[in-house]
Amino acid sequence: MASVAPSPSPKEEASQLAHKLEMPAHEEYISMDCEMVGTLTDGSVAARVALVNWYNVVILDEYILPNEQVTDYRTFVSGITADILEKRGKPMEEVRAKVLSLIHKKVLVGHALTNDLKSMRIKHHKRLQRDTAFYIPFMKKLEKEDGSTVMLSRRLRDLATEQLNRSIQVEGKSHSPVEDAIAALDLYKFQRHEWERSVRAKIEEKKNKKKKPLPLPQKALQQLQIEEESINTLQRQGSAPVKENIPVSQQELQQRRQIKKLRQQERARSKKKKKIPMSQEKLQKRNQNIIENKRRSVHQREIENAWLCGLRQQQLQCYHYTPQLQQIPSEPYYCREHTQQQQQIRSQPYY
Repeated sequence: MASVAPSPSPKEEASQLAHKLEMPAHEEYISMDCEMVGTLTDGSVAARVALVNWYNVVILDEYILPNEQVTDYRTFVSGITADILEKRGKPMEEVRAKVLSLIHKKVLVGHALTNDLKSMRIKHHKRLQRDTAFYIPFMKKLEKEDGSTVMLSRRLRDLATEQLNRSIQVEGKSHSPVEDAIAALDLYKFQRHEWERSVRAKIEEKKNKKKKPLPLPQKALQQLQIEEESINTLQRQGSAPVKENIPVSQQELQQRRQIKKLRQQERARSKKKKKIPMSQEKLQKRNQNIIENKRRSVHQREIENAWLCGLRQQQLQCYHYTPQLQQIPSEPYYCREHTQQQQQIRSQPYY
């Protein structure tokens, strides 16, 4: 009786797949999550960032002072208040530089990474992104009335309960970016081999598309075949047109070349536009317009600078300013009264 080899365990299968796919090292993975805050421009800006490595160790967890004025701290979700930002907040550029140095040339994992990267004004290569919100096995199918299907992303809380048997983002409590980053990384670990296989397949498809030439349509191929057959038949019969090599002297060749040069020079001269000299009146008007435009721009800048210097002192009394930060924002935002004053000043003549 021939001995049957035992079937490999799931751990052995995973290790074999890892060797075949040549997975990146564990040190090259980082998980990211941000907590947002509302601003005057009706947008979301990052106010807290957390980075976690493969072993669920926190690398970075810092609060950020947004450059724009905050209107909604979203404390019930983010857990951020004005006091926390005053005490523990750091400037945006400093935190952004740290994040860029840690993420550089590494695989970034997270949930809805596009929002986090946009809030931090960071660009990361798509091949190095692993977003659990847009991974097809984690998405939900929705069938329309037409019969077509649409894939929709799901919440991180629902994925964690189904795939990991873990409860996060509990109602009544603020979200923790560290907890969310760890959950997203664990979801990636659960589907790591299949995920990387799909990424490699997409890369290979793109490479093959570039290499393959575009196929010709059937009608064009049929016409080429007909033309080739007709030429072959004419050559066999001896009625095909043949160019005769007629000997030409050197003097004739030189004459032909000279004639060609003369014709080219004539064509170039005809293409060139004749420059019409400007009259003295037009020149004077043009110079006057240039001088007036310069005077206007300089005078307008002087008025705006003087207006801003006086308005910086009034900015503390503006109802849009939040006295909690106790500082004037770098990008000033003025109320309607001040903007109307600026429009009136700009409408005045410059002389």
